[in-house]
Amino acid sequence: MLQRLVKSIASISPPHSQDGPDLIIALDSGIVLKCQVKSADKAQPDKRYNFGVRRGRNKTKEYLAIDADFFVFCALDKRLCIFRTLTEIKGITHKIYSSQFTRENELKTLKKVFEDFDEC
Repeated sequence: MLQRLVKSIASISPPHSQDGPDLIIALDSGIVLKCQVKSADKAQPDKRYNFGVRRGRNKTKEYLAIDADFFVFCALDKRLCIFRTLTEIKGITHKIYSSQFTRENELKTLKKVFEDFDEC
């Protein structure tokens, strides 16, 4: 599915960099998107994964449109991801219930993010 939606993917941020997107993705339509990747090892006792969604050395700055178009939230223990646009992210921590990390939701949210940008 990803191959049908994406023309090319490039990692541009050096490892452990504080600035810039983690990935640059070019869609077949010619649109270029900036991606931030966030990961969590496991769910918390409340069955939610917590992802910090602030940037900068002290993690106090909000992500802006110049920083990212969308996020990929990875549940490392499940080896699954959920995709969200920047406009869907609120607060300091983005929380996603463990039950939402399914193969179906992974594909559904990926497709939705790319379709939202293709419509622009």
